[in-house]
Amino acid sequence: MRSAASTNPLEAAYLNWAAGGCQYNLNTLNTYDAFKLVYDTLARGGARDLGLIDADPALFQSDRNRAFVEDLRHLTADEYLFSLYATTEDIRQRAVYRAAVRLDEIRDLKNRLAKAEKDAKAGARAKKSAEYRVGRAVCRLPRKIQRIARDFRKGRS
Repeated sequence: MRSAASTNPLEAAYLNWAAGGCQYNLNTLNTYDAFKLVYDTLARGGARDLGLIDADPALFQSDRNRAFVEDLRHLTADEYLFSLYATTEDIRQRAVYRAAVRLDEIRDLKNRLAKAEKDAKAGARAKKSAEYRVGRAVCRLPRKIQRIARDFRKGRS
């Protein structure tokens, strides 16, 4: 069975464009009076004139557009504005949480970097020590014998 959006892609594109445009413009108004005027105009017939109210909900490609049209049908301007605030607050809280997590990650990376730098310095000091140089000299012959034996086994295989 084909979806409504696939049977009439031009209508679906128009409805999604109109709903998204109305929502964006409404949500970016910077005074309450302008917001209320536009919302009330849309809710009292403007959205119906655009074909949004009577459209098949399946034609809306995003839940956000579908929810916006439902809000125009059922919410007052104040209720819609409050729902935006709650959503904005949720977004703010998620952003604060993500920032805190990133700060923890940055602190962890800084600590790991400091430890790696400390370990690198300790390794460099160890290579300069007398014990390391004596150990390398003492083990030089056994390492040479191991290499020769390994190369001999590889040549035989």
